[in-house]
Amino acid sequence: MVTETTRRPSDSGETRYQRRRHPRPFGDGGEARRTPMAAGHVLFIGLILLMIGWLLNAQGIQKTAEGMPLGWRRDVATFLADPVASLSHFLHTDRPREWLKDTLGRGEDDDINVALPSPTTRPGGPAGVPTTPPTTRKEAFSPSKPLTFWVGGDSLAVTPGESLISAAGGTDGVVQPVAPVDGHVSTGLARPEVDINWSEYLKQITAQHNPRVVVFTVGSNDDQPLTGGPPTGDLGNPEWDAEYRRRVGGIMDQIVSEGRTLIWVGNPPIRNMERAENEYKVINEIFRSEAARRPGRVFYVDIYPLFLDGSGNYADYLDNGSGAVVKMRGDDGIHFTRDGGNRIADEIFKVLNERFDLTSWQSTTTTTTTTTAAPSATTAAGGGTATTAPRGAATTGESRPRVP
Repeated sequence: MVTETTRRPSDSGETRYQRRRHPRPFGDGGEARRTPMAAGHVLFIGLILLMIGWLLNAQGIQKTAEGMPLGWRRDVATFLADPVASLSHFLHTDRPREWLKDTLGRGEDDDINVALPSPTTRPGGPAGVPTTPPTTRKEAFSPSKPLTFWVGGDSLAVTPGESLISAAGGTDGVVQPVAPVDGHVSTGLARPEVDINWSEYLKQITAQHNPRVVVFTVGSNDDQPLTGGPPTGDLGNPEWDAEYRRRVGGIMDQIVSEGRTLIWVGNPPIRNMERAENEYKVINEIFRSEAARRPGRVFYVDIYPLFLDGSGNYADYLDNGSGAVVKMRGDDGIHFTRDGGNRIADEIFKVLNERFDLTSWQSTTTTTTTTTAAPSATTAAGGGTATTAPRGAATTGESRPRVP
């Protein structure tokens, strides 16, 4: 016997097709008819949600647009992003993002600061005669009073900076880094809105670490139109030269005005020698001439000739000074191997010895001891003044592969 509670749906006398054709209304145990939403309504709601998301994230979208490669796509992106960011700020819909960023300790992520300082040093005359260098004696340093330095810049600063820090470890504590090498890929002075504004960042670094010396490397990404100011066109235009020179001089004066010494490392030759000769050398000349206006305070380290072969061409493998031919450049033809970094670190140490007294503490230590010691490896032959040479400076580079 089939009861009401055990009756199967098929026992009602309706076929499955009939039940789909004439569904029962709610309250009668049947299905409700589903009316699909019009496609136009779906699209409208999607656009509303998209606009709300854009308003909430407007500051991040604006910064992303500003950081795009120069060209029409960036122009269109900034054209759309800028007014939406202004509207978002007016409506306060950017506040949740700001609160979240502040909570995560990243409150400055969305800041776009393109202001770069102008130089305060002026040419000594109409022809740009350099100003007079300081006439004071060399400042002396020792293990008890170390010379501190910060090293950083774009990606070309990384390997030489590591070599410099390693070499400083062989100076008995006379030369000491204040932090690990601080490299930021694809940065420079051409586009301060991309990743980092070096002027503002250097202010933070010097305030935090207070280094006596700043070793700085940028320029390899700057052979492009300059943003953050009046249009300059491409490198080679008078407007480009004047604006880039202003930015370089402004950074230099910012550092030395704090009582620090600045060592500015130039661009190397790269495998693309056309770019190196026509663009990097132009940028290097600006570095050299601006440093010359600040003698005794800014030192320009010209590494370009250090990475050319005997014919004046780019080379991956070069003599390391000890008779061994080693690989100096990375596989990309731009960056450095450890041996290439060591070569640049050696040049920087030459500047440090030229600018500062890093050795007189040794004679003071010798006169206060009663033990007769063998001559120090850093004492010049004949009793002359020696320069501080990091221990373990011998290069053990990668030899050139033999030709079968």
